[in-house]
Amino acid sequence: MISYLINSTLCLSLLLVVYKALLERERMYVFNRYYLLFGLCFSFAVPLITIETIVEIPMTEQLTTVDFSNINTVAGETLENTEEVSAIPAWFIVALSLYAIGYLLFFFRFLQNIYKIFYKIIKSVRVRYKLASLVLLKEDVLPHTFLHYIFLKKEAYDTDNIAEDLYTHELAHVTQKHTLDIILIELIQIVFWFNPLLFFYKKAIQLNHEFLADAAVLQSNTEVPAYQHLLLANAHGNHDLRLASNLNFSVTKKRLKMMTKHTTRRRAWLLASLTIPIFTAALFLFSTKVIAQKTIPATTAKNTSIQTTTQKDPIAAYYKHVTFVFEDVNGKKTKKTYAELTTTEKARLVPPPPKPTANQPTKEQLSDWQNEQKFAIWIDGKVVNNSEITKHDIVHYQQSFVYKNARSKRFPQSYQTHLYTAKGFQALQQKHKTTLGKNTIVHIKEGNHQVRLKKKKVGTTEESKEKQPFYVKSTGKGPQATEAPFFFETKKNRDKKDIVILINKKGTFLVNYKKKCDLNNLDRHVKSVLGNILHKRARRGLIIYDSAQKALVADVERILKNNKVYNIEVLDSKDVPPPPPPPPAPKKPQIKEVEIPAPPAPPIVSKEEKKRLEIMHKIVKGRKLQTMMINGKEHYYVEKNGRTYIFNKDSYMVDKEGKPLPPPPPPYKEKAKKKELKAKKTKEEKAAKQSAEWKEVEKILDKS
Repeated sequence: MISYLINSTLCLSLLLVVYKALLERERMYVFNRYYLLFGLCFSFAVPLITIETIVEIPMTEQLTTVDFSNINTVAGETLENTEEVSAIPAWFIVALSLYAIGYLLFFFRFLQNIYKIFYKIIKSVRVRYKLASLVLLKEDVLPHTFLHYIFLKKEAYDTDNIAEDLYTHELAHVTQKHTLDIILIELIQIVFWFNPLLFFYKKAIQLNHEFLADAAVLQSNTEVPAYQHLLLANAHGNHDLRLASNLNFSVTKKRLKMMTKHTTRRRAWLLASLTIPIFTAALFLFSTKVIAQKTIPATTAKNTSIQTTTQKDPIAAYYKHVTFVFEDVNGKKTKKTYAELTTTEKARLVPPPPKPTANQPTKEQLSDWQNEQKFAIWIDGKVVNNSEITKHDIVHYQQSFVYKNARSKRFPQSYQTHLYTAKGFQALQQKHKTTLGKNTIVHIKEGNHQVRLKKKKVGTTEESKEKQPFYVKSTGKGPQATEAPFFFETKKNRDKKDIVILINKKGTFLVNYKKKCDLNNLDRHVKSVLGNILHKRARRGLIIYDSAQKALVADVERILKNNKVYNIEVLDSKDVPPPPPPPPAPKKPQIKEVEIPAPPAPPIVSKEEKKRLEIMHKIVKGRKLQTMMINGKEHYYVEKNGRTYIFNKDSYMVDKEGKPLPPPPPPYKEKAKKKELKAKKTKEEKAAKQSAEWKEVEKILDKS
């Protein structure tokens, strides 16, 4: 962080000095504005740019003897030092507190200035003027601008006492959006409030704004002496709006001289072109540099004493050809060989895997392994039936427990046991390597990805993981990627190949399953594929060949290595596992036709019953329905217009004695008997229709 602040400050000061010395006194205001804005952003971005330089050094073999007798002591010291470093120093807390106080002060000052401006805008009268809005203030102020608002004295505006050139000056600030430049420098000043250069940089930007506004006024056919006298006449007063562009900002001899200054087009182009090498030099001076050491093989004499010393140190022999890449929190990388490592760095390395020793099983174990439900058996790397164990002489075994989520249909057993005969165990020992490949890279990254060391019990699994804060990249042939610890690179990235080349029986090549070609055009297609890959290092290649064209593999490897692909895996097409079977087709759902019975027909309501219900609803509507007992039966009644209307459970209107008013109509008969029904009317029906209660009902029906 400190290096970032130093580089950004030095870069900002360099660009400001160049502006003051070459550009400020020239009449090229538009270019100067963009120079200042770009230089401001460039100064804070250039320390984040990383430039890698390669330094070639000869490889020399040095003898380093590590005393393994005090390995626990070294590890303990490393753990204690790590805990001490992890504690936050007091000066850092004090510095952080001071920075927070300054940050809050500048932040609240910025908010206060914004609030003052918008408060005046809201409380004052606003008048539309061309592309701007005039804000008329009651207090005595000089014209100034913020965004598209021009602040004026209301009395001067009402009396038309403001010169037209002042309007043109302030309107230039609005149209050229000078306020955005001021807001940008203010926001940067909030974060880097402790940098005094930002104050001078802001003054340079504001002065350039006034040059631009003055040039806009002079372009409107205004005489220079008249405009100069106008500025001098208004060069008084002040205001407290720090974010606004005010008229009398720096009305100095320099600003008045610039109105008569003339810069030729040729001189302007020359000065503008000079800024290109200045920015280029600043890029190389203040960017972050990474020194990568490229080792060159040197002829060294190897005698018997050196070989004997190397054999006594298994760690030195194991990491003899390894390249270590150290990356700090800022992304700076440094390459080292094992001989260049410090004692502390060597102590953090993981010791080489021990050579396997014979682990002969007991008779009880051999008997338990006969259980096919519990154990899956391999003998010399081949899956066999559990009953075949007795046919072999087992000298070594390796056994692991399989969790439920890792079991398969073929191997559902809880344990997987690998057994070795004398011949198989000898082959297993031959596979064990005491030295990593020449193209193996150990990447040690500090910061978030670094495993923090803690004091743990010796021999625990957690301790062994914490003492391995690095991972290994291999760019050679064979399974070197698994020869060293590998913690930060996922299996998906390890298995991914950048380029795949297939060779069929006829000698035809297929690049990345897309481009078909012959051997003469293979190099062109390989370059085309690799050109689309962003990363340029540790590229991985895969060659799958037919047995009849094995001779072409060497040519393909040569072409890949010429294109800087060194991690190449070669497979015979017979050894490539077949693709997994396609998933079973989904079964079509069987649709059964079910007959849904028709809904029951609605009950038939006669006209008389419908009429009766209509009468009841019109009387009861909007009234409270109450109950009463007549002749031991429950009836309902409502009070309306001073009268009481009584209904039985069948919705018939009745009198106080429970008799229907009028009585229910006779049952429905055939059409032939319709005239007979109309002719015959009982005395009771006639009496009911002539009653006072029924006449009241007819009045209600007529009103509705």
